[in-house]
Amino acid sequence: MKKTAIKNTHYTPEFRVQAYRLVIDEKVGQAKVAEDLGISSKTLGGWVAKFRNGQWNLKTGETAQPTENNLKSTRSKDELSNERREILELQKQNRRLTMEREILKKAMAYFVDLPR
Repeated sequence: MKKTAIKNTHYTPEFRVQAYRLVIDEKVGQAKVAEDLGISSKTLGGWVAKFRNGQWNLKTGETAQPTENNLKSTRSKDELSNERREILELQKQNRRLTMEREILKKAMAYFVDLPR
């Protein structure tokens, strides 16, 4: 008896993660996993693609927050490297300013404690 697909079936995020892990981690064929789970191979293929390109979070199985990985398709590598450079420069500036602030705090404490 052949199983018929149920339209508009909603699968839990945990189910999608487990299916993905069977294909990727356990190296079970996609068609075999789909057959065993009673879903279409095309559906499972879509899930695998979404996990691989970062659209879905592997921990929760839900839509991932935008990250550098899933923004690559919309941004060029030059834009990303320019942003990385800017972030590194801002972090460096932040460390320098923090250090200067600490020095000024110590100097102020020193001058406040001096007897007049």
